[in-house]
Amino acid sequence: MGNLLKGNLNMLCSKLTYGLDYNCIRFLQPRYVNAHGLAGVRLIWGALTFWIIGCFYPGARQHFTKKEKINLLCLGAFVFFTYILVLNLALTYTSPIPVTLIMNIDPVWVFILSVIFLGEKGTWMKYLGLALGLAGGMLCIFTEHSHGLATDPVKGDLFALLASVLFSIYIVWSHQALHKANPIATLKWVFLGASIPALVMLCIWGIDMPIWHTGIFSKPMLVLYFVLLCSTTLGYIFFYAAIKYLKATVVAMYGYLNLIITAVASYILKQDIFNWWQVVSFVLIVASIYLMEIAERRKPAASTSVSNHTNH
Repeated sequence: MGNLLKGNLNMLCSKLTYGLDYNCIRFLQPRYVNAHGLAGVRLIWGALTFWIIGCFYPGARQHFTKKEKINLLCLGAFVFFTYILVLNLALTYTSPIPVTLIMNIDPVWVFILSVIFLGEKGTWMKYLGLALGLAGGMLCIFTEHSHGLATDPVKGDLFALLASVLFSIYIVWSHQALHKANPIATLKWVFLGASIPALVMLCIWGIDMPIWHTGIFSKPMLVLYFVLLCSTTLGYIFFYAAIKYLKATVVAMYGYLNLIITAVASYILKQDIFNWWQVVSFVLIVASIYLMEIAERRKPAASTSVSNHTNH
């Protein structure tokens, strides 16, 4: 099997899990589990599984200095933990489509953070992409209406906006910390750091999870298994296996697949209703990502590595 085929197959598997992730979380919350309960279980599961995988995967045994370990633990505890919790809160109040739309403007935040902290210089194309992305995000937020599952869409969309910013901080921070490190080795320490505040949170607030009483092979439990095994574990493994073989522009194109999968699943599962404003937001955000990636393609190859990781 050629490297290009390997990369595309892994990326397709990654996007199938990520694309359905928001639909699964929305199905579970808040009827079967609350936001902080699901976030806590997910992060603790991730820490356990990546450390177990690390025992059998030679590359995950990479040695880190004490400073690097502390850096990754802090990244997990202060950024990744908050990102997962805020994302779950967003999906408690609104439906998956607007959350996916807003989360896909993270290249905009990565660009802003790179300008502020890394001294990156912008071009007219990047600034136009920034404007289109922000316009698409704001249009999505302020044209949402309450319906069925979307009990407080503006509140949910604002949480999604914060989650997008947090994920972008995670991307920039992790790239600066250890951009050449083995992915599994990095994820071990990031998830371990995130699991510490997750355990504290669960000890303080407890776990309200009626799902435990539905049966181990019930529909809600099967959805939870998918979130834990596929979205949390396999999704990350497929993604990092893919980016070894694919160019940044190809990785970016797969970001559009997330939007399509989530939208189709949301309409089939009746988690959302058709909204023309969402279509306009989709066009603006896709145009934003396209312009950002075209601008990245014109930069020297050595300076494009942060953008490789912006499509999750």
